[in-house]
Amino acid sequence: MTCPQCPKRIAKALRKLDGVENVTVSLKTSDAVFRLDSTKTTLPEVIAAIEDIGYKASEKPSGAPLVKLLGHRFTAAVQTAGTVLIAVMGLAMLTQGAGLTGMIPDSVLYAVLIGLALVAVCAALPIKRKAARYGSMLAAAAVAVASGFVLGSAVANAVPEDTAIIADGVQLVSSTLKAGSYPEITVYSGIPVKWTINAPPKSINGCNGTFIVNDLGLQYTFHEGENVIEFTPDGTGVIDYTCWMGMIKGKTHVINEV
Repeated sequence: MTCPQCPKRIAKALRKLDGVENVTVSLKTSDAVFRLDSTKTTLPEVIAAIEDIGYKASEKPSGAPLVKLLGHRFTAAVQTAGTVLIAVMGLAMLTQGAGLTGMIPDSVLYAVLIGLALVAVCAALPIKRKAARYGSMLAAAAVAVASGFVLGSAVANAVPEDTAIIADGVQLVSSTLKAGSYPEITVYSGIPVKWTINAPPKSINGCNGTFIVNDLGLQYTFHEGENVIEFTPDGTGVIDYTCWMGMIKGKTHVINEV
């Protein structure tokens, strides 16, 4: 095909055939896409009809016309979704890094991650009007931020698993390491802590194997069996700790002795 009239001539010839519907002919790709009822007209007859008006034609491999049709129809949505996905992944890694360093509290971190996920979903939806698309993205982000703060607050206010027992001037705490989480404890301010963490077989993996406590300048690598971590908390509040990737988190709650 060499001019804009060629696709029109081919489409007109194909529409005259019984059993040929939804005809689309592209000058750019030199493809003809259509729905064919082979009980009324066979593919060789379609090819012959095209050649009868002076054009060469051949059958494409099975599935090619459908793939091309889907590609043309959804190219914009696919490109938008891909761009947003890359941005979401980059921002997610950024927030995880900030969470690891303690720059972002849990409530904000949950809100950002949930918001990014919902914005990506809205961006991929086939909404034609830009105003409606951006409106849905803003609404999703607002809902995500609110729910993220609620979720983050709930996590932050969770009841700690283990509370220290004071013996001979030392706080003794015992916990068990799990593959997907770190134990949370409650200790008293100003008193040395001896925290014994039992790591059962197969509880240590590539993520939780290294334990990082930025507030104490502490980094510990677990091994199977008993692991002892010693420190003295100063002041009250929360001491955050994470795995080396910042994905698995835990807290030490520091309170005044009653």
